[in-house]
Amino acid sequence: MELIQWKVLSSLFYQNEAKRLTKKTSQRLYGKHIQASVSRMEKFEACPYAHFASHGLKLKERKVFKLAAPDIGELFHAALKMISDELRGGQKEWKNLTRKDCQQLSTAAVHELAPRLQNEILLSSNRHHYLTHKLQQIIERASLVLSEHAKMSGFVPVGLELGFGPSAELPSMQFTLPNGHTMELVGRIDRVDKAESSKGLLLRIVDYKSSDKALNLVEVYYGLSLQILAYLDIVVTYAEQLLHDNRGALPAGVLYFHVHNPMINSTKALQPDQIEAEIFKKFKMKGLL
Repeated sequence: MELIQWKVLSSLFYQNEAKRLTKKTSQRLYGKHIQASVSRMEKFEACPYAHFASHGLKLKERKVFKLAAPDIGELFHAALKMISDELRGGQKEWKNLTRKDCQQLSTAAVHELAPRLQNEILLSSNRHHYLTHKLQQIIERASLVLSEHAKMSGFVPVGLELGFGPSAELPSMQFTLPNGHTMELVGRIDRVDKAESSKGLLLRIVDYKSSDKALNLVEVYYGLSLQILAYLDIVVTYAEQLLHDNRGALPAGVLYFHVHNPMINSTKALQPDQIEAEIFKKFKMKGLL
């Protein structure tokens, strides 16, 4: 009886305070060598408990049959990679693409990728068929803009979906933690561009995003937005291996490319070429040069 009363009354004085994991528990959860992505580091800095839940307890959200933002982002990445591979295989360059080429390439990419997404969700209803058409238009628009960028810029892609880590195109980045354990960064870079300049070879990172994003240096300082700059560090560090050129390379910048098909608002009637010019402005990349 006394034990029951103690258990009941102890709840009145219980304080729900988070406690640090012991070194022994932490080591059993994560091991002495951690292989992780940059986004995992960002998650830990943003919320150590979220990191513990996802990478310690390995909790996952229940799968739901719906089209979510990550699925659309995955489609965009895969489609642009497929188009780039098609161009490379056909010895074509982005700058030589016509509007018809972009339409055909984007249609072919979406047609091949749609059945692979979320258990064929894009084939499940008329609504999703319409959504597939809208996604194809977005990829077509993005391809057109990338073609225009290639015409105006001296940069050319040298790496697409470029992996770094074991068995990848580039080595991983490894370092020793304060407790003596080791950490290995692995991942995949959307696009690496190269340009020749009076100072030598230049490299820049282009990261495809399905939503509008800019580089916040405050978030970089606090470890919440490390990904794109870490990617730049890796490609510059291993530039000789990537470019097969012993000159090495200098960092040129990190840029976010928003994959979308913007609407233009105007108080007056616009000519088709004016509309295209306004749409092109909406694709100005954000980041750091």
